[in-house]
Amino acid sequence: MMGRYDHPRGRSASNSSKSCLAPWEAMRVAKGKADILRKQLTLKFGELSYETTLRIAGATEVELDRRVGRVLSAGTLEAVLGV
Repeated sequence: MMGRYDHPRGRSASNSSKSCLAPWEAMRVAKGKADILRKQLTLKFGELSYETTLRIAGATEVELDRRVGRVLSAGTLEAVLGV
């Protein structure tokens, strides 16, 4: 009997889902994360500069994940972006 988080192929569902994404799907996931980060930053710190939005748009998925995790505890925009 499989456990609640077991994947039928022996991998966790979260790990396998990333590797099974087509390139266009991965791009949509990254864009969604960037959109969420922009919304969170705007709500917390006010309107973002053009340079900030470019930095977010150019971030890797790993960087976006890291920054989304910092939003709640960071006191400054620089602390979120790792400046």
